[in-house]
Amino acid sequence: MKDQYIKLLIWLITISTYALPLLAWFEARDWSLNNLEPINIFPLIGLLAFFQLWSLYAVKSIKRYRRIDFNFRRWFDVSMNLFLVWMLLHPALLLLASNKYELEPETYVGEENLVYLQFAYVAIAAFFIYELANRLKNLEVLKKHWDLIKTVNMAAFVAIYFHGLFLGQHLQSGWLRSVWYFLGFSFVVFTVQTFYLKFKNQNLES
Repeated sequence: MKDQYIKLLIWLITISTYALPLLAWFEARDWSLNNLEPINIFPLIGLLAFFQLWSLYAVKSIKRYRRIDFNFRRWFDVSMNLFLVWMLLHPALLLLASNKYELEPETYVGEENLVYLQFAYVAIAAFFIYELANRLKNLEVLKKHWDLIKTVNMAAFVAIYFHGLFLGQHLQSGWLRSVWYFLGFSFVVFTVQTFYLKFKNQNLES
């Protein structure tokens, strides 16, 4: 019975990954689909990318907690591919909007927030390096540095978190900002769990 509750939790996380961003986006648009343009859609895609990324960490944490009869591999493959799609589409839509209105992305966010835009550039590069490394992780050189690669990936999450917190159109006020704080706190919990289990396993091996 406990396994059924854990499966339910995984599916609740999966549904929330899309339901919460869509709810915030539609609410901000007064529940209207009128005047849909790249400039109006790209904030939603950014939210979807981050929530999808967070869900990967959340379900990975559940997997560490308890082994259950669930196709984790397929779930992770689909979720990671969706994250990569949203991650690429988000800046692509901003570039389309920038070309239409003849504005540089840097102008759109303002000079005072340039550092958070640069966070996103670095994080995107880090995520692609991680994904490439993950596909080639049987290589001996990557095995030796896998802990470092995972740490860089976690740092990229933090960069994206603050990128959204300071630049996210729907995160400057309202209920979604509180949800964002919860996602950040839970990520800290996932990280502590990761290092705790690593430390525990090292002690068992020694």
